[in-house]
Amino acid sequence: MPLHLLLRFDSAAGLSWGLVFLLLPGPVGAWTGFAPEVVLGIAGANLLYGVCAAGVALTFAGRPGRVRGLGAANLGWGLLCLGASALSWPPATGLGRALLVGEGLAVGLLGLVELRRAHEAAGSGGG
Repeated sequence: MPLHLLLRFDSAAGLSWGLVFLLLPGPVGAWTGFAPEVVLGIAGANLLYGVCAAGVALTFAGRPGRVRGLGAANLGWGLLCLGASALSWPPATGLGRALLVGEGLAVGLLGLVELRRAHEAAGSGGG
C-alpha cells in the first residue's frame, strides 16, 4: 500500500473510532464496561490523533520524521492498550478487554509499519 494511502487510512481509522466513542458513549460504555470518563478519554485521544494523522497524510512528502512521529504514537498507544488490558484497568467486560487487546495489536502493528516506511523514505532521500 502506498504510504499516502496508509496515512489516510490511519487518519480515517482514528477519526472514525473517536466519533463512535464520542457520539455513542452510553452504548460503548455498556458494551465495554468502561466508565464514561474512559470512553470520552478514548474518544478525545482518537480524534486528536486522527486530526494529526490527517495533517501528516496531507504534508508528509519529504518529511519522514512526521511519519516516524505517527509510528511512535501508534506504537505507544498500542503498548498502553495492551498494558491496560493486562493490568485490568479500566474495569471492563470481556468485549472491552478484547477491544483493548485488539486495538493494541492493530495499532502497534500499524506503528511498526509506519516506522519501517519512514526509515525507507529517509534512506531513499525522503528526508
